[in-house]
This record gives sequence, C-alpha cells and structure tokens, in this order.
Amino acid sequence: MKSSPPRRKCSIRPVVIGIEIAEYMNSLKRRNYSPKSIDTYHRALVDMDAFLDKTGIRRVEDVTAQILSDYRLSLVERGFKTSSMAVYIRAQRGLFRYLESQRRIFINPAAGIIVREQQRAIQRVPTEQEVRALLNAPDTSRPCGLRDRAILETDYASGARRSELAGIQLDGVDLSERTVRLMGKGRRERIVPLTISAATWIGRYIENGRSQFPGSDAGALWLGQNGPLSANAISSIFYAQSRASGVEPVIRPHAIRRACATHMLSNGASPIEIQQLLGHTCLKHLSQYLAVSMVELKQAHDNSRLGA
Repeated sequence: MKSSPPRRKCSIRPVVIGIEIAEYMNSLKRRNYSPKSIDTYHRALVDMDAFLDKTGIRRVEDVTAQILSDYRLSLVERGFKTSSMAVYIRAQRGLFRYLESQRRIFINPAAGIIVREQQRAIQRVPTEQEVRALLNAPDTSRPCGLRDRAILETDYASGARRSELAGIQLDGVDLSERTVRLMGKGRRERIVPLTISAATWIGRYIENGRSQFPGSDAGALWLGQNGPLSANAISSIFYAQSRASGVEPVIRPHAIRRACATHMLSNGASPIEIQQLLGHTCLKHLSQYLAVSMVELKQAHDNSRLGA
C-alpha cells in the first residue's frame, strides 16, 4: 500500500514591519503625496518600528491596540507636542489601514485610535490696506520692480503657495483669458483666474522686464540674475518688498494666501469657490479663513449696534 505524500502545512506569510513600511511609502508615492509628507510619515513609522523592536515585536500581526497605546504614552514621556503626536499617530493609522485593505492583517489595531489635533491659534491676516501698501512697494521703473509687482499681484489674485508661484511657466499664463496654471500638492494641476491688475502687471513684466534677465528663453515665468527664481527667492522678494512698504509685521507668501481667501470671503465669495481657488482637497482646510471672517463679522456686528 502506497503511503500518501505528507500534507503541506498552510501558513500565512508573516508581515515584517520594516518591509511593510517601505511598501506603504511606495503606495503614498503612487498616490502623489508630496515628498515632504512622505518623509514625515516615514520618520514617524521608523520611530514606531524602533519602539516595537525594543519590545521584541517584529511582525504586524503581533501588534495590538494596547501596544500602540503604550507607544503613544512613550511619545508623551519623550516630550512630544500634541501637534507632533497627531502626525505620528496619523501615519500609524494610515499604515495599518493600508495593511488591512491589502488583507495583510485581519484586525486593525489602530482602528480605535483617535487623533486629537491641537487647536491652532488664528493666524494674523494682512488688511486690504496693508496688502495695497505691499503691492505698491516695488520700483516698477526697473525690471526687478516690474517682476516683483507682478509676483505680488499674482499671489494676491490666485492665493498660490510659494512653491506654486515659483513653478509657474510662461506658457501657463493666458493673459487674454486672464488665467494662470498652477501645479499644486501631489502634482495636482489647476487653472485659476487672475484679476485685471495681476494680468496687467504680468503683461508689463513679460513685455518690458523678463527679457532683461538671463535665461529668458527658458520656460519659467519668473526670472532673476541666476535664471528661474526658486521658492526661497520668492520668499526673499516678499521680505524685501514688505520692509520697503513699511508694513509690520513682515508679510510673507502664506500671509498673502490667507489674505486672498479671507478678503474674498468677506466680499461675498463662497467657501466652495475659495476651496477651488486655493487647491484644497476638502473644506476643513478653510477653517482658518472662516474663523477669521467670523471674528470680523462679530466686530462689525458689535460696531453697528446702538450705543457701540
């Protein structure tokens, strides 16, 4: 009688934490997360991996909700701020949610973790008068001044991020339609309108200023003495022109982004319109601007009451 061959034991491949973290990072790249976000999440997950290693855990199947709670306590003991802890825990939740979606784990130990965000103070928004002073600061009799005025006007009109401003290409500007093409976070492209003033100053810069800089045959719209302007160069222009305007504190690119959104909301624009202009993926990112508008609304209400 022939003996039957021995049965092979059916086993699930152990999921090694370090390998899965690397795979999760690759999935974020495929989903067009920014390099900065990917680096932050990777740093957070490597820190978690080091904690698990000290406890002798090397497989994600062995991670429990209690172990993740112990890890959160270790962050507190190491003096992490609430905002930093929120980032680390968000990265942790993303990893285990990804593993669950890929059927690498059957129970998600991070499913019940709540991320408590620290309430951020409302950041100051430049007034319309302060923005006007900033826009009028450049000496437009010089090529640099023409360029700087065009940059400031473009930022106030579009609410572009500093990196988005630096990335504007010459062929991304349509002066006849008064639009500009911006490349946002995650390589998401959007076309936004320009004000008449912004389109006018961009046109003057292209016609009378841009050709005075090296690399005028390149694709970048904004040029300096060393060719296309970087995001840091954009910041330097804001700093210099803000000082020249006499406005205090110094107005930086993101302050103009806040001013663009807040002033538009104050003048009747809808949150949906602001969301599309600024390139936010959801309305929750507008909370800062909505909060500022509510403060202004309360002040206007108080000032309009009898006896005020």
